Amino acid sequence: MKNNFFFAILIFFSIILLVSTFEYQKARSQRLDTNFQWSADFEGGAAVNVHLRNDGSIGFSIPNDPGGDQYLWFCFKLIGGGNAGQEFVLENAAGAHQTGRRWNITRPVFSADGKNWIRTEKTSYARQTGITHLLEKPIFCFQSPISADTLWVAYFQPYTNRDLQLFLKKIQTAPGVSISTVGLSEENREITRVRLARIRDNPGEKNQQIWIVGREHPGETPLSFVCEGMIQALIELPAGRRLRNTFEFNIIPILNVDGVFHGYYYHNATGINLARDWMDFKSAEARVLRDAIVQSAADKDLRLMINLHSAND
Repeated sequence: MKNNFFFAILIFFSIILLVSTFEYQKARSQRLDTNFQWSADFEGGAAVNVHLRNDGSIGFSIPNDPGGDQYLWFCFKLIGGGNAGQEFVLENAAGAHQTGRRWNITRPVFSADGKNWIRTEKTSYARQTGITHLLEKPIFCFQSPISADTLWVAYFQPYTNRDLQLFLKKIQTAPGVSISTVGLSEENREITRVRLARIRDNPGEKNQQIWIVGREHPGETPLSFVCEGMIQALIELPAGRRLRNTFEFNIIPILNVDGVFHGYYYHNATGINLARDWMDFKSAEARVLRDAIVQSAADKDLRLMINLHSAND
C-alpha cells in the first residue's frame, strides 16, 4: 500500500515536469523575433522593465512613487512599431493602488501621435493558465486597438503641465481672466493660479470667492479635462457669466506639478500625499496654497472651496 502511494506521488510530479517542459518549449517557439525600443523619458512617463515576453506579448511594470507603493499610473511609448492586437501585460498589477475588481473595468488608451487616444476594449485580469503559474499573482492584460510606427500606451489620456500651458494660452485674453502663480513646488516649478474676476462690481458689496483645486494626485488626469470645461463654462456660457456676477473664481488647475512632471500617481517629489497634508503642511505645495488662500480671504469673503479628484478606470 505504501509503495503504491509513493508510486502515485512519483507519477504526479513526473506529469508536472512534463507539462512544465511542454509549456516552456511552446513559449520559446512563440517568441517573436522583434527588435523594439521603448521610452518613458518624457513628462508624465512612467514604466519600467518593458520587455518582450516568451509568448510574444509586451511585459512591463509600474514604478513606485517616492512615498511608497501606491503606484497606478503608467505611460510609455514603443519605438519601432506596434500592431493592432499586440498584447500588453502589466506584471505587477496585483500590487497596484486598486483592487482586482477595478482592473476588470479598466481600459487603457493608445495613440499613434501622443495627442489623439483610443481606448482598448480587450482586457483581462487573472492568473496565467498552466500548472507553473498556479502560485503566481494575477496579471492585467490588454490589447492595442491600433497599429503605429510609434505606439503610445497609457493608463488614461495624459494631461501634463505642458498641456495646461497650451490651454492657458487660449484663454489668457478673455475678459476678466488673469493668470499668475501662487508659488513654487518642492522642485521649484511654478504652481499656476487662474483668476476669473467678477463681471459685476457692486460698490460696498464684499467680493465673494470660490476656490477650485485640482491634481493633488498627479495620476488623476480626468479631472484636468473637467477643470478645463469648468473654466470654459465660466468664461463662455450664460450660466457661467451669471455666477461671475456674484463670485470671483480662483482656480489651481495642477497643484502637484512635480508629480505630474515625473509621472507619479499619488505623491509629490518628496513622497507626500498632498490630499493628507492639510494639517501639518509639510509640503511646499500645501504651504503656498494655504498662504495664497489666507491672504486672499483676508479682505474677501471665501464662500466655497472645491477639491477635484477623479478615478481613471
